[in-house]
Amino acid sequence: MSNSTYDLWIDGGLERYQREFASAPEKVNRAVHRAMRKLSVYAERQVLRAISRAHPITQKQLKKLRRLKVKLYTPSYGPSGNVVVNAYTLGIFVGTSEIAAHYYGKPLRMAKGVKTGRIFWQGAFIVPRLTGNGAQVFKRKKEWRHRYVRSRRQGRMMWMGLPIKLEKNSFHDDAARALKDIEPSLEQRYITLVKQELHYAFHIES
Repeated sequence: MSNSTYDLWIDGGLERYQREFASAPEKVNRAVHRAMRKLSVYAERQVLRAISRAHPITQKQLKKLRRLKVKLYTPSYGPSGNVVVNAYTLGIFVGTSEIAAHYYGKPLRMAKGVKTGRIFWQGAFIVPRLTGNGAQVFKRKKEWRHRYVRSRRQGRMMWMGLPIKLEKNSFHDDAARALKDIEPSLEQRYITLVKQELHYAFHIES
């Protein structure tokens, strides 16, 4: 875990199933693969739902911001035969960098600040975008001074800066807590799916 992403891994190891159904390892392999594919779809829905309950942002906006990635890794080997991935593994990655205020909802001017979605930004104000539609939420910096930096446009050193900052909200802790809470249910769902797929593979599938 880092301060910009939170990762959750679900291991779909075949060993315990291959031991139990040693006579038909290919059937076990297909069953586990199908179970993991179904789990990836289920996990995406559940993670989005859990995060939106823990943090005041909608599932739709999380998708729009591309904060969630669910990837299924299959067993694979390198050119020399070395094991790269030794089991079906589901990786769930959540980008947890701060979220700007305007992504929580349309900025609404209030008596003592700005409201976006369910969050109120005390002392903030609305600034229309210079390009495109919509607006962003800013607040005056308590301590501010010009910085002597190189201008990208003019290519020379200049005193630059504005006494305002874009309002953002921390997202990491809520996302990490949501994934930690949901991990047991994902593992239990995986066990259920594997049992269903094994039953299908050995009793229904030809």
